[in-house]
Amino acid sequence: MLIFKCKMCGGSLNIEEGNSVATCDYCGTKQTLPKLNDDRRANLYDRANHFRRNNEFDKAMGIYEQILAEDNTDSEAYWSRVLCRYGIEYVEDPATRKRVPTVNRTQYTSIFDDADYKAAIEHGDLHQKKIFEEEAKAINEIQKGILSISQDEEPFDIFICYKETDDQGRRTQDSVLANDLYHQLAHEGFKVFFSRITLEDKLGSAYEPYIFAALNSAKVMVVIGTKAEYFNAVWVRNEWSRYLGLIKDGSEKVLIPAYRDMDPYDLPEEFSHLQAQDMSKLGFMQDLIRGIKKITSAESQKVAASEIVVASTNISAAPLLKRVSIFLEDGDWASANQYCERVLDSDPTNAQAYLGKLMAEFRVKHQEGLADCAEPFEENSNYQKAVRFADDNLKATLIGYNKSIKERNERNRLDAIYNDAKMRMDSASKEEQYKYIAEIFTSISSWRDSEIMAVVCQENAEEARKDAIYNNANIAMERSNEQALLEAIELFESIPNWRDSNEKIREYREKILAIRQKAETDRIAAEKVKKKIKRTASFVIPITIVVIAFSFVLTTVIIPNGKYEKANSFLDSGQYDEAYDLFLELDNYKDSVDRVKNLMDKIRAILPQGNSLEAGFLHTIGLKSDRTVVAVGDNGVGQCDVEEWTGIVAISAGKSHTVGLKSDGMVVAVGDNGVGQCDVEEWTGIVAISADKSHTVGLKSDGTVVAVGNNEYGQCDVEEWTGIVAISAGGYHTVGLNPNGTVVAVGENRTGQCNVDEWTGIVAISAGNSHTIGLKADGTVAAVGENKYGQCDVEEWSNIVAISAGYHHTLGLKPDRTVVAVGLNESGQCDLGEWVDIVAISAGDYHTVVLKADGTVVAVGYNKTGQCDVDGWTDIMVP
Repeated sequence: MLIFKCKMCGGSLNIEEGNSVATCDYCGTKQTLPKLNDDRRANLYDRANHFRRNNEFDKAMGIYEQILAEDNTDSEAYWSRVLCRYGIEYVEDPATRKRVPTVNRTQYTSIFDDADYKAAIEHGDLHQKKIFEEEAKAINEIQKGILSISQDEEPFDIFICYKETDDQGRRTQDSVLANDLYHQLAHEGFKVFFSRITLEDKLGSAYEPYIFAALNSAKVMVVIGTKAEYFNAVWVRNEWSRYLGLIKDGSEKVLIPAYRDMDPYDLPEEFSHLQAQDMSKLGFMQDLIRGIKKITSAESQKVAASEIVVASTNISAAPLLKRVSIFLEDGDWASANQYCERVLDSDPTNAQAYLGKLMAEFRVKHQEGLADCAEPFEENSNYQKAVRFADDNLKATLIGYNKSIKERNERNRLDAIYNDAKMRMDSASKEEQYKYIAEIFTSISSWRDSEIMAVVCQENAEEARKDAIYNNANIAMERSNEQALLEAIELFESIPNWRDSNEKIREYREKILAIRQKAETDRIAAEKVKKKIKRTASFVIPITIVVIAFSFVLTTVIIPNGKYEKANSFLDSGQYDEAYDLFLELDNYKDSVDRVKNLMDKIRAILPQGNSLEAGFLHTIGLKSDRTVVAVGDNGVGQCDVEEWTGIVAISAGKSHTVGLKSDGMVVAVGDNGVGQCDVEEWTGIVAISADKSHTVGLKSDGTVVAVGNNEYGQCDVEEWTGIVAISAGGYHTVGLNPNGTVVAVGENRTGQCNVDEWTGIVAISAGNSHTIGLKADGTVAAVGENKYGQCDVEEWSNIVAISAGYHHTLGLKPDRTVVAVGLNESGQCDLGEWVDIVAISAGDYHTVVLKADGTVVAVGYNKTGQCDVDGWTDIMVP
């Protein structure tokens, strides 16, 4: 158990391994937790959170950067960066005693558009996401209020930054010097922000709107200090670091450090490129004022001219602009535009009027809503004029809105390309597919981990190329003649050291040698036989006749009768698997054929033959008690057009097609039929169905199997199967269950998903994209195939009663009606929470659906096309 400090109050939290959220016993705050793999990372978090709680946001930000450099999937580190960027301080609400956020570093960008916030949401689990979203909503509302207040503030010329009191609460010398400077500058006609005077009539909790407005409007900041620690005091540093940030972003502002009674080399490192002023020198004040006048003279003239114009029109413009605001709130866009024109008739340079026209044009009721517009408006003439004639505060606000839109749209564009490439990557299997996806990642190499993913795709492409050669070599070898073995050796030699290619080369060379030696031995033996035939014929023939007669009686009467009696004994005791094997071996002896058929029917009756709930690639289907079918999700090729189906007894969902089994043994299908996966109209006598990526399989009542669709890897080569009692279609392979609990498989075997030859005692099967799972009679589960995401880590499962294999994850249903899951959880498909009373399960590509005992359905995972929107489903057939 790790001990971690509460990020709100600093109290100790006892964290159980695996938890992602916790509630502090001291302040009662429910909060998200970081990935604490060891004490070192816990110490880093404690140190960073200590700085953040003390409002030393820049120091904290540096440590969070260090954590992300080690693990770029830690959602808590991303969220902590958000708290630093917006200067979030948690204070105790006197009324509720709860910790509530305050914003000390307001941004024009909405927190919902912040890149770190999006990364936190992307990498957090469901519990963390909920808390992130709730806190972000509260912070966003606070920031909106700050921006609303700050927009009404008149612009400042100069911002004086200093430390007001020392550690004992006494007024500092810095405050006295700042006070003198304030009065000197005010006497010269400057509008100066000096917190001791400017904020004296403001509540402490309401400082930020005025500080934010002053920082953004002031052309000059003077930072006064007499000690190095005063320059680096928390709130002093907060102000001047934000101002430097504005300068870095392109604002035409100047920061002037002013020191006294200290070494200038002790000034903050961030001031090293600035010209600092020594306040102890004679004439300092005159030089400073003259320099400030020089900086602000052009701006002062502009402001003065603007004030003259406004003064002559303010009487008529103000009421009209108020009407504009009301019209905008009511959504009366035409009237709002008309009244803006009336303002402009008397004041052609009124920025607020152009702003009103811009809002009316884009159908925005409140100014901050401009940041939510779909497209940037920098080319819009009303925007251009509003910026041109606006004061610094409004100008910065409008530019910030437009910048926020462009940044959001660019992030969305890059996200769309990235997510598409990731989905393509998950379904790719061929060299050319991986190369194409690598090109996509390369085109956005600076976004997220695209550069790394491009390299991974190139590596996968090379692996796929070698795998294709390897598989072709194995196929050639199946012909088992010398020429085929030579072809296989040549292919293996082109991929040296790949898998067991070197061993295969040695093995096949030995086989060729053995074939040649056997051929020579057979030739010599044949010559000897010819010589002996004549000499032995007369003696051997009579003896042979006697032996054959005895053998005939033994093999056709004595042995079969014993096996027949033993098989009947197994049947009477309920040992169906053993009885089936013996009757099958007896073939046509007595009524063995009929007994095999009866046993198949019995075994099939007690085995599950498909759910009444199925998760596909991007859609979900459910079978209702009245034998109709419902569907949600992607319907781009008609895979959800099942509303007219009736009399359905079983369903199955493929990648982009849906199949239904009717009570008369016929089959219906809708959706993509590009490779014939829906050509099932002629099927009859079907008792079970299974569909996956692009092929469909049907089990007939006589135990044979039919298949249609893509057969690139031989996944439809099931025509020789007999005596099958259950089937399951995977991505590019097909699996069948024999009555004796053994399993057969055909199709792609690149990851070993068809290596089921040694399985025994199996009672249920499920094929995923590249893996296969089998449920044993003792409740344990076997798995083969790809295990890149842990989808085959089922060796510790026990007491399982049902299974389902998805694209990269696996589900198991326990007798207590709870569900277990392993594998990929990128979209939350394994976040089963506290589900109970579950009676059926289905794993899709990136989502999971389960059926409850009351006939309702719940779902988790990827929901871009609505495949998890099953909340309203009822009366789904309970197995």
